[in-house]
Amino acid sequence: MRKQKHGAIVNIGSGSTHQYSFGVAVYAISKYAIDLFTKQLAYQEGKNGIRCNCIAPGPAPTNFGAVLREGAPPPPPEQYAKMREAMLATFPLGRMGTPADIANITVIMASEATNYITGQVIQVSGGNVM
Repeated sequence: MRKQKHGAIVNIGSGSTHQYSFGVAVYAISKYAIDLFTKQLAYQEGKNGIRCNCIAPGPAPTNFGAVLREGAPPPPPEQYAKMREAMLATFPLGRMGTPADIANITVIMASEATNYITGQVIQVSGGNVM
């Protein structure tokens, strides 16, 4: 990228750097490091024509919650349904993100359509993080 004086780096962080939850401190700190790295790299490499941005996905339907429970059994289905409903109520768009939602913005941020954007952390959370 330096040789060609042109390029785009798109890092993947997390919306967890802008929300607070129990049990995810180390995860959130590691993702916040990606935010800071993105901004520092954008500043450092801008003179070389290299843009650097970060995508920060919001909550998505993954097994991350199971990892946090550390072997504890999942909640009963009726409790899980209530928890999911309460969480979805925090999304203005009414749903969690999908891998396609993240892939689409990543492609856009790597494209020439965003050649004057650098050093930004783009929240992709359906409005859950603003």
